[in-house]
Order: sequence, then structure tokens, then C-alpha cells
Amino acid sequence: MRIHKTIKNERGNTITIYGSDKNIKIVQRKPLWGTKPEPAFKFKDRYYYLSEFINILETEPEWLKEYSGQITESIYSGILIKIENAEHVKAYTYVM
Repeated sequence: MRIHKTIKNERGNTITIYGSDKNIKIVQRKPLWGTKPEPAFKFKDRYYYLSEFINILETEPEWLKEYSGQITESIYSGILIKIENAEHVKAYTYVM
């Protein structure tokens, strides 16, 4: 994956965001924990459900505000999404 952006956060730590601006199709898929299909997309050989992501709010750090949602994978990494429309999302990996 290519580097999308490198930034410094308010604490001076470097955050590297990987990914492309490629649109990923949102599909309806039934999660293991549910009984009804939910919006999901495939990224890094796995399906992610939009309901798994935390909304990015105005009170979040400045570097997060261009994204629609975030999910943490570890203490140092996670996935960011930009919801483009009802049919597409863009996904990125971040590492601190």
C-alpha cells in the first residue's frame, strides 16, 4: 500500500496513513452477530461493517476531521474511512 499522507499530531507524534483514493463498493452483508444484512465493504481481505466504525466528531483531533469514521486495530494502528455516498467508501490504514 502506498503512503497517502504523513502528519504530526498535536503531541508531535508522526502518523502515517496508507491507502489510495480508490472507491470501494458498499454491499449488504449479514454479520456474524446479527440477523439482518448491514452495509459492509471489503478491505484488506476482510469485510468491515459500517456499524463497527466510530463517527469522527468536531471535537476530534484536527488530523481526523477529514474522515467519516475510525476503527482501532491496535494501540498504534487502525482504519479510517471516508463515506463518499450511499454506494462507496474510501478506506485507509493508519500507523502511529
